[in-house]
Amino acid sequence: MINSSLSIYQIYFNDEQLSLLDPHFIPYNNAHSSYPEQREFPVFKHLYENQEHKKTALLGAISWKFKEKSHIDGKTFIEFIRQNPGYDVYYINPFPHELYFHSVWEQAEHFHPGIIDMVQTVFDQLNYHINVREIKNLSLTAAYCNFWVGTESFWEVYMNFVLPVYQYIMQDASEEFRNKLFQPADRITDSVYFPFILERLFSTLLYINPHIKSIQYSYSEEELIKNYGLYPGKLLHAVIASDKLGYLDLRDYIKNNLVYFMGQPGIKVSFILLMRACKKYLSDKLQRL
Repeated sequence: MINSSLSIYQIYFNDEQLSLLDPHFIPYNNAHSSYPEQREFPVFKHLYENQEHKKTALLGAISWKFKEKSHIDGKTFIEFIRQNPGYDVYYINPFPHELYFHSVWEQAEHFHPGIIDMVQTVFDQLNYHINVREIKNLSLTAAYCNFWVGTESFWEVYMNFVLPVYQYIMQDASEEFRNKLFQPADRITDSVYFPFILERLFSTLLYINPHIKSIQYSYSEEELIKNYGLYPGKLLHAVIASDKLGYLDLRDYIKNNLVYFMGQPGIKVSFILLMRACKKYLSDKLQRL
């Protein structure tokens, strides 16, 4: 759906993915990309260099896996944007169950060992005064996919932050270091480190720049239950809400519901999430309950 005020491209890489595209997005054929291992970022770069962000009020470029990962369709995402005018960027985190990690980088290190040292090297070389290990992403600044739509001003801020990283990796880094970034990032996927670094720069930017006015799609309790199961879904809803309301609300929730959770089916998942949430939000205060 092409609209002068909102343009969301959906990137696909072969004809087999065409049937999975959402009619509310604009198909973007990336089948002949010179850099398929870089995933979405070359598309971002192309749109920016062609000044597409200046031709529409809001611009985004998302994966063909949008619905598979987010569990919502394009119409729902666009309605969320239109119902919340005035923000610099709108986004969705399709993996809210990862919130027990302190940051998107801690999560990355867990699944892609060595990535923190890699990105810290890049930041240091660019004189970005960012300590990756000190970053803390609560649920409101965590995003594990490039499912975002931004204004012209956001695109400028984002690309001014990310392009130097891209250019350093592709042009200025040593061949040995660059080769490390294009090695397989884990033993499960065939992806290299590069896209996992680039996609986490969005959350990093939100963390270091509190002046950006952002809003995240908020899954309802019903959506979380449907996508993650009854009791884990209820717990996720409470933990996410605690980011907005403060740790005392989570403390009260735990006090009132711990026995309840312990007696329910699927408790192994619920209990693990509960304990990780406690560790993240309550720290030593949990011991005084």
